[in-house]
Amino acid sequence: MHPLQNGSQVTERPANKPTSGFPGYFTESGDNNVPSYPGQDWFNDVIDEFLNLLESSNVSFDPNSTLNLSKAIAFSGTSSFDYISSVDGNVYEGQVISVEDYAPGHLSGRLYFKVVSEGTGVADGGRYIDLPLSGLQLKQNLSKPYNIKAWGAKGAYHDDTASINAAFNSGLTPMIVPDERFGISSTLTVTPDNVYIFGTGDCMIKPLNTMSTMLSLEGENQAVIGLGLDGDLKSPIGINVTKDGFSVCKNRIKNLYGTTGGCLGVSVSALGKGNVENNIIDNLDAINDSSLGNAVGAVRAISIFATESSRTGRVIVSGNQISNILGEEGDAIHVATTSPIPYGDGLADIYGNVIQRCTRRAIKVQSGNCNVYRNVYTHDLSESESPNFAAAVEIIGSEYVAVYNNDLDGISGYAVSVIGSGHKLKGISVYNNGLTAGYSRLGDPDWPKGTQIACRMEDTTGANVSFNEITGGVAGIEWVKSDDFTCFGNKDAGLTQSSEFFVLVQQSCLNYRIGSNSGFSLDFVREKFIYCSGASPVIFDNHARYNRSIAYNCVQLTSTAYGPYVHNCTSECDLAPTLNAAPTFQFPNFGSIANLGNGGSGWHRITFGSSAPLVLRWDRGDIVYNSQPSVGQPKGWQCTASGTPGTWVSMGNL
Repeated sequence: MHPLQNGSQVTERPANKPTSGFPGYFTESGDNNVPSYPGQDWFNDVIDEFLNLLESSNVSFDPNSTLNLSKAIAFSGTSSFDYISSVDGNVYEGQVISVEDYAPGHLSGRLYFKVVSEGTGVADGGRYIDLPLSGLQLKQNLSKPYNIKAWGAKGAYHDDTASINAAFNSGLTPMIVPDERFGISSTLTVTPDNVYIFGTGDCMIKPLNTMSTMLSLEGENQAVIGLGLDGDLKSPIGINVTKDGFSVCKNRIKNLYGTTGGCLGVSVSALGKGNVENNIIDNLDAINDSSLGNAVGAVRAISIFATESSRTGRVIVSGNQISNILGEEGDAIHVATTSPIPYGDGLADIYGNVIQRCTRRAIKVQSGNCNVYRNVYTHDLSESESPNFAAAVEIIGSEYVAVYNNDLDGISGYAVSVIGSGHKLKGISVYNNGLTAGYSRLGDPDWPKGTQIACRMEDTTGANVSFNEITGGVAGIEWVKSDDFTCFGNKDAGLTQSSEFFVLVQQSCLNYRIGSNSGFSLDFVREKFIYCSGASPVIFDNHARYNRSIAYNCVQLTSTAYGPYVHNCTSECDLAPTLNAAPTFQFPNFGSIANLGNGGSGWHRITFGSSAPLVLRWDRGDIVYNSQPSVGQPKGWQCTASGTPGTWVSMGNL
């Protein structure tokens, strides 16, 4: 009896009611002249008997068919053989058979087949198997989820390349890789679309010889979940993805090694959407050539690389556990596009990854429109083990990238590094991070690299570094070749030795705002809490409290061009002034200043000079008051058209 399916059914069988009397038969009139009635328990028992028969006969119930019982009955009379090899010559067309094992020692479990005419299907060793002596084929009665063992995969690190490839390319899905050990002698290549492959428990695939790639996904909408790939130092690439709609999740990838070039745990060249999530990737390495920036020695746990100028779909890289990414350029996660700087859109969200022990970077971004958040990096490598370490997060030539809510250990270099490579990058935000950096090691013969800085910003315009908690570093935040930036609300959280700067602005910078930053240490000191060489700063509400026995400055300025404005900046050191500047430098120190900054962001510069500016960029609305006023001379000048130096008009004479 088919299960009930008319809208009145329930999905869980109700509990049986108490029975009465002895088992018997139906009657139209009993002792009391009352007919028998079956009741729900009798019908439910019949349904369960029906379904149990189908299950024991390896028949999947088809609610739209009336042949379920006939199939089950046919299987009940199945002829049984020990192995597939013992079938040929002993069967006839239409016969239903079973084998106890695919072949000796394969441990596939019992498999069921129907004997069909030759050429009914394409022989692949699983779904269809040729019987050349009989001129027939075996059509396997497969049921979901499908299992590579049904294609003859033996396990125990035998060479199962052909069996696994046949199963993966059968077009049947989902496909199981069971909890066993499988060997391969060449790349597993999967071409059908819409394939779902998943490993159960502790399955593992290992190369038996050197090969370029272990698993290559070359169809649309393919998913690989829960596989174990142990490269055994014989392969440089774990999983290669070339088409859109991919999912690479919960896999375990380890022991990859590049003998001639680089090494990649998961390599994605697809341009569309996909996700790489919750994988465990460990121990990747490659041969070195002592030359940075080329393919040799470039090791990536996850590489999202677009061979076009920009991607077309968003990629999620999240929840991965990545460790021991070695070689001379070991990066845990690398997102890149091929285009002139600024690089095209990478459309990547990189979040929730836990990373440790990378020789070069934890996360490298060479693509625009990316978000990096809630990642954790612990360096945990000695100086001699990571002589080329650059940064926990490094952004190169990329615009509209946000780095936030990360916990980053840049103890041997930078926690965050932004490099424009000669182009002023737009849309860079670094906020709400915990950033750790080391100190100068110039005197350490084992670490010749030099100084470490928690956050370094080079070649940016309109960037924002705010509300970060910084520990250590010769400088907490350094700005180079940048303009119109904001450095706000950052906290100097922990010093383990005295150092020079908290915020360092180089002479190549212009027009910036530094506000509400704070520092505290009773044992050590930043000798110059804020040190500015760049022109046109607005510095306000910064407060430093360090060891009172050591002289230090809350703000020190060296530039004499266009400004600066300093308001409400304090230190609690008795031995040094709150503000120090070069003797020839004069600055206004207003109690309250409004509308300072760059016109493009809603702020305007107000400064003093002896004439209208002749150099630098200015924005419409900026004002320069006459620093040498006299009767009959201009009160000042106002910019009426942005430019370098823009158009300036007198504000009238005194």
